[in-house]
Amino acid sequence: MNEPGNRIYSSVVLALNDTTVLIPAISDKGNRYYELDLTTNKLTTGDEKNYSWFDPNEMTEAFTGTNGEVYCRTLSGLARVNVSAKKVEDVFTFNWCGINRGKVADLKFIECTGDTIIMFGQTSGDSEYESIKKTCQIVEFTKAKKNPNAGKIIITAAAAGDTYLSYEICEAI
Repeated sequence: MNEPGNRIYSSVVLALNDTTVLIPAISDKGNRYYELDLTTNKLTTGDEKNYSWFDPNEMTEAFTGTNGEVYCRTLSGLARVNVSAKKVEDVFTFNWCGINRGKVADLKFIECTGDTIIMFGQTSGDSEYESIKKTCQIVEFTKAKKNPNAGKIIITAAAAGDTYLSYEICEAI
């Protein structure tokens, strides 16, 4: 994946079949889709039209859950990737729960079984002065039998530019 004058970045590898994987990538010249034949180690450029259903700008950290399905982290949570059906569907978004996104930004999804999602990793302190202090965390999300937010008013907050929101502001929101 070396194109002179074109920086290429990829963080996901998806199995297309038993012998070929898809490597979606972001580059200076737009999205790229590479197919790697695992038997011959031959890398070819895939047709972008065949992979328009998968946007590498929105997906990172692919993993396979214990249920055998492939998942990717998205900008808002977790999505299931179905290569044979050529679709990506949200499984979980952080909007569905009351967690502070700042608390889970550094965590990785390590398990998804359908009703349970587990994240793990190290987090920094709650303020910029405590950022050297690292703490290991495991966060488990379990699907509620009934929506606890049904009937509540949703408040949406936004900030323009490179606005930094402190942990306390994120908790308040």
